[in-house]
Amino acid sequence: MLSDVGAQAGASASPMSSPSAQFSLILRVELERGLDVIGRVTSAIGDAGGQIGAIDIVESGPQSSVRSFTVDTTDREHGDAIVTAIDAVAGARVVEVTDRTFELHRGGKLYTGLRARIQSRDDLSMAYTPGVARVCMDIHDERDKAWEYTIKGNSVAVVSDGTAVPSVTTATVFCLMVSARALSTSAAMARQTRATPGV
Repeated sequence: MLSDVGAQAGASASPMSSPSAQFSLILRVELERGLDVIGRVTSAIGDAGGQIGAIDIVESGPQSSVRSFTVDTTDREHGDAIVTAIDAVAGARVVEVTDRTFELHRGGKLYTGLRARIQSRDDLSMAYTPGVARVCMDIHDERDKAWEYTIKGNSVAVVSDGTAVPSVTTATVFCLMVSARALSTSAAMARQTRATPGV
């Protein structure tokens, strides 16, 4: 019986009841000159349930300064409440709110780098035109060579609808695969290059 009650209590409890990095904000706040203004702002953040991680000086002027507060919150509504609490402090005004999680994802988190260093024209002629055409033609003739001469052998595809991950509601699709269309296009260009006199 007690276990049933405990299970029901656990089910009704919020899965994220304390501030965490996933709802972390960077708040730029303009502060009027005065020894007690920043103290009242930090108190307002604490009273609203926010957890301050860092305070940095962005700019300083004769009449006011701008400080950057890194604050962990529990959710978006909590973050909005903290902004409202800061704005209610006399001599303080929130001028910018940045969601650190969204900033981390801005522009994507992956990049394509070079495994082969290109330091001369000879290197370029082997890695790109015209050298790459020879490799493309070999792969065109023997498709399995794509595993040896392209990134295909180092690529994986992970596809998930999020159902196996708690609290994830949006579909997650992460796919890194060699494009067959790009390969075919490269092979076609290589055949055209080979057929062009003087190339």
